[in-house]
Amino acid sequence: MNQVYPLIFRPILLEKPLWGGSRLASLLHKDAAPNAKIGESWEISDYPGVETSVVNGPLAGTSLRRLVEERTAEIVGDEAILQGGRFPLLVKYIDAKETLSVQVHAGDDYARAHEGSFGKKEAWYIIHVEPDAKLIRGVTPGTTRPTFGKAIEKGELDPCLQTVEPKPGDVMMIPWGMVHSIGAGIVLAEIQQTSDVTYRVYDWNRVDENGNSRELHVDKALDVIDYQPPVGDTCERKLLQDGPSKRYEVVRCDKFVIEILELDGALDDAPPENRFAILNVVQGSAVLEARDGETALPFGSSVLIPAALTGYTLRADDATVLRSYVP
Repeated sequence: MNQVYPLIFRPILLEKPLWGGSRLASLLHKDAAPNAKIGESWEISDYPGVETSVVNGPLAGTSLRRLVEERTAEIVGDEAILQGGRFPLLVKYIDAKETLSVQVHAGDDYARAHEGSFGKKEAWYIIHVEPDAKLIRGVTPGTTRPTFGKAIEKGELDPCLQTVEPKPGDVMMIPWGMVHSIGAGIVLAEIQQTSDVTYRVYDWNRVDENGNSRELHVDKALDVIDYQPPVGDTCERKLLQDGPSKRYEVVRCDKFVIEILELDGALDDAPPENRFAILNVVQGSAVLEARDGETALPFGSSVLIPAALTGYTLRADDATVLRSYVP
């Protein structure tokens, strides 16, 4: 059996005709067809029907699904962190050429009861922002279920929605129940639970090329929305390691932890004990050294560090890397 090593997967690019753009190709060098409106690049995924496969080394061609099923301890670590038998995290890059729908994600209990699935917590790292671009994140003070419901009926949601003007490097947590939308002109990395339970609240009265509007899920959305305004717009950085290369913790919740590694030189690292780690290069480029081999990590790349890989070294002159894992 092949030894495990840092695993790179072939991204699965999803066209989003109403809001996708070209920046995942032009900025992050994803292999998209000319003129394709690519909204999402699923980098590491075990979501049913959208499972990514390895492209590097002896395991090339092997799906993450198969690796999780056949080599759980080596790849994932503790089997208890699987989500319904699936790899627990899904990693994406998103390009919003146009504003996404206003939406909300359910928690585990509601999603199990109504969708037979898991909930969807997620966090965003902002990579690129066009001038005046905005995000929607949460509701305004005084918003209640009745007032929100009436605003949806009238198509006058703006007074109920908190807007944020992000900047590159910001990290934002989107917990269960938080109304949100990614505004036009924003490219970001998203770390989330392996789930696609999304309730669309409002879609700006858009229609597709056939004149059809997308399905809304208003009743379920009203059930799960958290009507308390969010506290703070961005996640604060907690310094964990100082020096030429720095490590910060920016997100810690029950589903995932996200660190930011600011690399200047070499940084020795390892996945958490009995856990995998995921690395995303969100600024600059880096080289990963492990098992006597080197892996180039250009801007926009993603790599899975298997639990059985006991150590690795990252090298870069000036790069920013996200490091995600399950606590």
